Amino acid sequence: MSRERANSVVRIGSLVWPLLAGFLIALVGASNVLFVDADTFTASATIVALGVPKRAGREATVAAADERGYASDLALGVPAWAYLELGDEGRAEEVVQEGIERARAQGNRLALVELLRVRSMVLVRRRRADEAEGVFQEAVSVARLLRYPYAEARSLYEWGLMQTGRPETKQGWDRLEEAAEIFRRLESRPYLELAQKAMAGLGPG
Repeated sequence: MSRERANSVVRIGSLVWPLLAGFLIALVGASNVLFVDADTFTASATIVALGVPKRAGREATVAAADERGYASDLALGVPAWAYLELGDEGRAEEVVQEGIERARAQGNRLALVELLRVRSMVLVRRRRADEAEGVFQEAVSVARLLRYPYAEARSLYEWGLMQTGRPETKQGWDRLEEAAEIFRRLESRPYLELAQKAMAGLGPG
C-alpha cells in the first residue's frame, strides 16, 4: 500500500463512527491501520454485537440473518467513502446508491442517514451540487428524526463545506457553526477541529 493511500485510510478511520471503522480496515486491507487503531476496531465489534436491534418473536436463525443484514447496510457507507477518498467516484456512487436502496426497502434509517451523507459527498465531488443540496437536506432531516446529533452534525459539516465554495457562503458558514456547536457538545474533537478550521478561513457571515 502506498503512503498516500495509507494516509487516506488513517484519515477516514480517525473520523468514522466506531461501528464502521472495522469494515473500512477490512475493505482496504491495511493491517497497519488495524494495529494503530485497534481500540476502534474492538469498539466496532462490541457495538455490532450489542447494538443491533433484536427481532422479537422470530426464530433465532432468521433473527441472526436479519441482524447481519442490518449491520451490513449500516456499514456500506464506509466502502463508498473509501472509494471516494481513493479517487474512484464511479464505484463510490454505485456502492452508496445500492446501500440507499436497500436501507429504504428495509426501513433501516440508521444506515440511511450515513449513506445519504456519503451520497451527498459523492455528488459534490462529481460537480452535482444542486442535486447534493436535496440529499443533504434529507440526511439532516433523518438524523433529527432519529435524534442522532452526531450524524446530523457530520452532514451539516459536509453541507457547509459545499456551500462555502458557492454563492451561498453565508449559509455555509451558518451550517459549519451549527455543526461545530454539536461536535463541541458531543466532545467530538477531530470533527470540531475540522469545522473550526473551515470557519476560520471564512470569518463570521
